Amino acid sequence: IADFVYSRGLPFNITHNNPYFNRILSLAKQVPSLYQPPSRHQLSGPLMDHCYDAKIADYKKTLSTDGQQYGIAMIGDGATVKKMPLMNIMGSSPNERSAVLEIHDCSGHLCEGGTKNAVYIADVFLGHIRIIDPKGTFDC
Repeated sequence: IADFVYSRGLPFNITHNNPYFNRILSLAKQVPSLYQPPSRHQLSGPLMDHCYDAKIADYKKTLSTDGQQYGIAMIGDGATVKKMPLMNIMGSSPNERSAVLEIHDCSGHLCEGGTKNAVYIADVFLGHIRIIDPKGTFDC
């Protein structure tokens, strides 16, 4: 473990009270000797997609649950990165302080002559609000 931390330039506190690190060690104890760690292609493809989908589902569940009692805040901003027009869509609640729900690519909309105006931004946000609160039951 120490050699891995040193050779990859990881912070020394990566192992201290880290539930992800502890889970890796617990699971590693149970694998058969023929186990092969995932390749870089698996890590950068299907496994990353799976972790992303699971995290987004967890965010939406927490925001939906919190929204019933406390309400939620939707936050966002726009940026153009290397000529790519983007919008960050985030949600926040007492138990999920900063949930990045999407980094929205606005290229298609702008290519069709649209702009990142209030109507477009509200429409993108409403899509996420409808997923978090499908029945429209949260108080405004």
